[in-house]
Amino acid sequence: MTAKGTPVVVIDGREYSWEEFCEFLSCFNGFDFRLDCFDALRPIQCVERSIRST
Repeated sequence: MTAKGTPVVVIDGREYSWEEFCEFLSCFNGFDFRLDCFDALRPIQCVERSIRST
């Protein structure tokens, strides 16, 4: 969270505002996107998922 209490998006340890994050995604219109939410105090477990073809 910022000093004002606004939530931020952390990517590779760097903080971005939601506006910046949405701007990044706008370049990838039509691509799939997955957002994972997790407890920062617990270790992250990567789960492999099969890629579906269309």
